[in-house]
Amino acid sequence: MMLMNQIPCHFLKDKCCTIYEQRFEDCRVFPGLHLPQFTNRLFSMFAQYDRCPIIFNVMEEMKVRLNF
Repeated sequence: MMLMNQIPCHFLKDKCCTIYEQRFEDCRVFPGLHLPQFTNRLFSMFAQYDRCPIIFNVMEEMKVRLNF
């Protein structure tokens, strides 16, 4: 878990995952938008907002749909 929580990720090189085929389960499902209780993880989503294009795009679309 300590390795996974490093920012930037310990396994990134030139913006690519160096262990992609053997990556951790949490990495495989990141950012977990399909998992139950997504709204309970909003703080962690905002923490990754500027680093993850998936989260950025989802949050921006949510703002549009919610007229925020």
